[in-house]
Amino acid sequence: MNICFAAGIEETCEAIRDITTDQLQSALERYLSDASDTLKAVFDIALRQQRVRRFDNARLILRALTSFGEAGATHSDLLKEIRQAEPTYPPSNLTFYLRELPTSKHGEIVRFDPIAGRYFFSDPLYLAYSRCLFVSPKRRQQRILSAFEASLEELLLAKWKPEAAVIRPLSNLRADSAPKKD
Repeated sequence: MNICFAAGIEETCEAIRDITTDQLQSALERYLSDASDTLKAVFDIALRQQRVRRFDNARLILRALTSFGEAGATHSDLLKEIRQAEPTYPPSNLTFYLRELPTSKHGEIVRFDPIAGRYFFSDPLYLAYSRCLFVSPKRRQQRILSAFEASLEELLLAKWKPEAAVIRPLSNLRADSAPKKD
C-alpha cells in the first residue's frame, strides 16, 4: 500500500506500472516509521534477560538463525554456528531456549517446523530486522539499509502475486528510471 501511495496510485491500475527507486525508497521509509516500533518491541521482548547469565542465549540463537536466512536451521546447524563465537556453548541451553523463543513470553519470534525439523523467524520481517540488528557496529551505517532492502526484496519477490502487478528487482532499477508510458 505504501508503494501505491508513493507512486500516486489511488485505485487499481488497468496497466502495469513500473515503480522507481525513489518511490520504493519513500514507501520503505514510510513503512519503517510505522513498523519500527513494533519490530523493536518484539526484539526487546525476545532479547530481555531475567538475570545476567554466562551466555546471552536469545541473542546468540537469533544471531545464528539470522545467518541461515529464509532457509531456517536445525538444532545442530544453530549449535555449530553459535560455537563459532562461543566454543563452550552447551547444547542444553540451545534446546531450552529454542523451546522458549516460540512462546509469547519471548514475543513468538521463532517458529519450529516439525516436518522439516527446522527453526525459522515467525515473520519474514523479523529476519529483515535481525539482519539489520546483528550487523557489526562499525559497518552498520554502511550496511543497514542494504541489508533491509535485500531482505525486503526477497520478501516482496517471494510473496508478491505476479498476476496482480510486476515489480522489478531493486538491482534492475536506476535512480533516473521513470514509469514507462504504454
